[in-house]
Amino acid sequence: MAVKGINFFESVEFLDLESEINRRNVISRSYYSAYNSIKEKITDVPQYSGVGCHESLCVYLKQTTDFKPENKRSAQRIGLFLTSLKSNRHRADYDLNMDITVQETNMLREQTREFLSLISETSFEKRVISEPVKIGAIADRQKQKTKGSHLKVIK
Repeated sequence: MAVKGINFFESVEFLDLESEINRRNVISRSYYSAYNSIKEKITDVPQYSGVGCHESLCVYLKQTTDFKPENKRSAQRIGLFLTSLKSNRHRADYDLNMDITVQETNMLREQTREFLSLISETSFEKRVISEPVKIGAIADRQKQKTKGSHLKVIK
């Protein structure tokens, strides 16, 4: 991959904020940095009906039970932040009559820096669950335990 998600943020991390177009670019690039950084780690996001791939990722992170318990809370926090960033990006890209201040851009840039670290540190490893027990298969299950694991990874 020639470009990584973090590169979007690096391109605006120290951009001068005196110009409003620079402030808008910081917000937009911050969103795409977070979105692409997550997509580098999670490749199998379900597509929910009625929403696009970006919203599907936000919903998935906030609502999924796929991740190990120790990572679920981080995934939810990342999903909430990504949703907020997405909303800010829409405002920066499409609401051209609204002023975007240096203060709010600096705050968003700092939050993005923190969340990119959280994304980097979070393992989005799927949780492992037991296979469902079929009626009459308990004796077979006891035999399986001696052969190997009866657990599988949810895909």
